[in-house]
Amino acid sequence: MLSLAGCSSTISGSATTSTSDSATTTRVPTTTAGPAPITFDPCKDIPVSVVAQLGLVGPPRPDRQSGGGTENVFCMYDSTGAYFLTIAASNYTLDQWRKANNYWGYQELEIGGRPSLFGYGKPEPDTESCAINIAASTGVYGVLVGTAHHSFAPYPGCLDAARKSAEILVPYLPQ
Repeated sequence: MLSLAGCSSTISGSATTSTSDSATTTRVPTTTAGPAPITFDPCKDIPVSVVAQLGLVGPPRPDRQSGGGTENVFCMYDSTGAYFLTIAASNYTLDQWRKANNYWGYQELEIGGRPSLFGYGKPEPDTESCAINIAASTGVYGVLVGTAHHSFAPYPGCLDAARKSAEILVPYLPQ
């Protein structure tokens, strides 16, 4: 542990003084450059029983993308229904995801007590793919759902399939 003490630079406004009889200890990060690295791997860190509960079949298809400081780790599955599901871990934030404007029909949600953002894949008015991104300290966890068969059976639509899957997954996603 490292003990730190210091003074702040002059800022406009009224001066305030604070005193303390105890030293402050804090952990200093090893790096301050860039977004947090992604250590969670959805293909390895989601229990097999949860994958089965979601009705996902076949071997998971892993993928990893990085560039420009953004890192994404994906795990893609087919389902017993007519859709596919991808679980993602990213150091992208909810704000960055919304500003990227790759989706439409955004809805702010709460999944497992965490802020989340839903959107349908473009082009509008297509509802054949969608994603829910769940806030995390390292960025977001995404649940992406799509179909080529115009069906999300047993769910009535993309939002329902993504939301139910996200609700099942969120207890296994680190904060």
